[in-house]
Amino acid sequence: MNNYCENKLKNSNLKKIYRENTDKYLKVWREYYSFKSPERINEFGIIDVYSYDDEKGVLFIAKETNGWDYSDGKTFRSWVEEMAKDNKVTGEIASRHPQIWYNLGRWAKFIFDPKLDKAKLAQEKNVSGLKNIAITNLNKAEGESTSGKAFWKLIKEDVVINLLREEIKEINPKLIVLCGIPSMYIQQAILNLDGEIKIIEMPHPSARTISKLDMLAQLKRNLKMVGWNANDTKTF
Repeated sequence: MNNYCENKLKNSNLKKIYRENTDKYLKVWREYYSFKSPERINEFGIIDVYSYDDEKGVLFIAKETNGWDYSDGKTFRSWVEEMAKDNKVTGEIASRHPQIWYNLGRWAKFIFDPKLDKAKLAQEKNVSGLKNIAITNLNKAEGESTSGKAFWKLIKEDVVINLLREEIKEINPKLIVLCGIPSMYIQQAILNLDGEIKIIEMPHPSARTISKLDMLAQLKRNLKMVGWNANDTKTF
């Protein structure tokens, strides 16, 4: 069920959490990255508060954002919301690599309707499905085009793990989709949290060694393995 007020409150609470964690997060971040130091960490959360169903909450966890710039006043969450509502990939870097977002959009649609024709869905260039999910990155500041040693060291830090835990507690997802991240890296963050959370691992959405159709086939297998069913009237 969509609960606009509850979803809006969750995003507001997340914004406060990010603000409170900025200084200690960036202090650790600067130990691994040599970019010009950002003034704050990014903001994530529920993409579209009008579309997100908190009873079937889905959280995508990705790695990092390449070359983020706040100069246009947009956070990561608000930027993805704009893309999802306009059904158009925007932004200098994202526009050069739109397949990342098309794949995420396909996964989001399929998760809520596993009866969709996978071959047809694989050909779609559609990101509107992202309106139904929440999203975050493990690296909440600027990252690299390819996640290297700095990223894998950073995400082991307590401040990163604890912040992810706060996000998951606030969003309270029923399903977590890891995008190119082994589940071992989030186990500490979900330890002893209330409620059952189903977790699946997917390739990074930019992976070139697996086709779009094979990604959807893998997604279907993963969802079936954890017993995910977004709607009792839909079966695998």
